[in-house]
Amino acid sequence: MPITKKDIIIPQSGTFRLVITVVGGPPSMSGYTGEMQIRKTKVSEETLAEVDPTCFLVDDLNRQIVLEIPDEDTAAYDWSGNAVYDLYIEGPSADRWRVIQGLAFLDKTVTRED
Repeated sequence: MPITKKDIIIPQSGTFRLVITVVGGPPSMSGYTGEMQIRKTKVSEETLAEVDPTCFLVDDLNRQIVLEIPDEDTAAYDWSGNAVYDLYIEGPSADRWRVIQGLAFLDKTVTRED
């Protein structure tokens, strides 16, 4: 399966939304869930961010994954410089498919709530 490569910019304290069209992969994505981690490098032990599974909508009909990370979650993100991420979908029989990967940049906020 070809893996899409796309760099992303996540707004700190803002909602982040990404729609991915799955090319290849499982014949049916029914019952699949998403998972995504962000790390400083591919070999880093420390996870900078792990996206909550409820942030993923796997649309079997349109072969798309909609990722929406709410502002409450991105407010806690606090890394500097670029990082790396990848996103997998996992099926009911535990088969995993890496769908997209790339660099993740955090666009730090200036306006803050008191």
